[in-house]
Amino acid sequence: MSLDITRTRLRNQRLSGGRFQTPQDVVRWLGAVQAQDYGGAKWALGLRMQRARDADIEAAFSDGRILRTHVMRPTWHFVAPEDIRWMLALTAPRVSAAMAPYNRRLELDATVFRRSQRAMVRALRGGRQLTRQELKVVLVQAGVHADGVQRLAHIVMQAELDAVICSGPRRGKQFTYALLDERVPMVRVRSRDDSLTELARRYFTSHGPAQLHDFAWWSGLSIADARAGLDPSRWTRVAARDPFSAPVVVNGQVVGGWQRIQKHGKVSVALTPFAPLDKRHTASIADAARAYTRFLGADLELSWS
Repeated sequence: MSLDITRTRLRNQRLSGGRFQTPQDVVRWLGAVQAQDYGGAKWALGLRMQRARDADIEAAFSDGRILRTHVMRPTWHFVAPEDIRWMLALTAPRVSAAMAPYNRRLELDATVFRRSQRAMVRALRGGRQLTRQELKVVLVQAGVHADGVQRLAHIVMQAELDAVICSGPRRGKQFTYALLDERVPMVRVRSRDDSLTELARRYFTSHGPAQLHDFAWWSGLSIADARAGLDPSRWTRVAARDPFSAPVVVNGQVVGGWQRIQKHGKVSVALTPFAPLDKRHTASIADAARAYTRFLGADLELSWS
């Protein structure tokens, strides 16, 4: 059976096949869902749910079962509460670095961010939620220059990246902000290696087949970090590797991927089919692997998963 890449991606993204019951289930499966366009993002969740209604997703957002914050790239994403802290710890430094030139032009530095975030914490403490314009008033009262749409937006974004604030419930059509520490209970801290591996697992499980560069773009990670997240030694699931970077092609169709591991004069070829293969295709793939090892002048160790 050859792989239909389009159908496989649609199935893995849950746009076909099984649907989820709740918005938070969708967000957990996908890892993060871009939510700059809030209405469009709600429909992206609804497409992946059984009998979804806009009101159900709005209620999940208001209750904090899904959150909206800047993470991975300089844009808003829906994330699950249990994921927000480790995702921010992993990806926020690169987002902050990307925003640094703009912050310098806006005369925003660490001192301004510390002062503004102290003011926000005081104003939001005790379960309060404030809109961006209400936060502007708080900042001005604290002596922080917050005039101009961009300057205010960058001050608030940095507070999100620094895990100080996140989304609160909407007030009418206006978005509010709440303290992250009050919105989300503290959870076990993941190591950086664990976070890289988990983010890679989420992406390739829910978006694959995909390539390393696809994962790097989606996550905002460097290529080196994205590759580290795909390190097979960290995985218990072979399917989470990046097989598409070395495809197996049968009759013009990509049917899987392979990985070479060279050690002590032997070449181990690990094959990962995307779907069951018949005996004829299995034999021809094994022949191709033997031809490759003859080319290298090495003995062959062939494994299937």
